[in-house]
Amino acid sequence: GGLVRAYSTAAKLAVNASGIITMIEAVECNLSCSYSIYSKINTLLLENDCCVNESIFEEDVFLSFAVPQDKLNFIKDKITEITAGRCDINICNNCYMEKRG
Repeated sequence: GGLVRAYSTAAKLAVNASGIITMIEAVECNLSCSYSIYSKINTLLLENDCCVNESIFEEDVFLSFAVPQDKLNFIKDKITEITAGRCDINICNNCYMEKRG
């Protein structure tokens, strides 16, 4: 009786509060870059709907990020341009990420 109604109400509220998330095909990548180039690369990634998963600041900056599949070649070309070819993207795995924008 009462317990079932309470759980039903809670479940209904949770479903109503949740939203629909559209997922897209992406590629998990990483790279290491100098501190002087980091902000340009980070800005490029964020402006192009990439998801930066981790930034580790040591001697260089290590970035782990997901790139929408349809933007991978563009991102690779821009990073090559920004870094004058001194920084390569390591392609790790195919994945899915939340569609942005």
